[in-house]
Amino acid sequence: MSDSASTNWDKNNRACKTTWLTLLLLDQHQSAFPQAGAIKMEQLTFWSGGGSADFRAARAESLVNQLDNNFRLVRGAKFEQGTDENAAKDALRGVLLDSELTVADLASAANAHYLFLGETSDEI
Repeated sequence: MSDSASTNWDKNNRACKTTWLTLLLLDQHQSAFPQAGAIKMEQLTFWSGGGSADFRAARAESLVNQLDNNFRLVRGAKFEQGTDENAAKDALRGVLLDSELTVADLASAANAHYLFLGETSDEI
């Protein structure tokens, strides 16, 4: 991960739970929470659909928008102080397009840019 400290994969962390559940509901994986943090991006459905890197990037862009919409519009997240929609989406996109990064890394990117409902800005 490039722009935030790594978030431990923890069922008590709202970014972890929300990222896991969102990906599950979007049929990106079918794993239980404890195992899902270790799933690499290349194992998610959007990656394994075949096609060129450009096609994968287009699928990742769609997933970025779905994640952002779910985080903000469904789950009530706001942007962390000092970030905005472009920075948040760039962070998510950067993780999604790196085959070796994991769902836990994606949750870390989400945690760095979104203040999930019930969190305070000084939480990890």
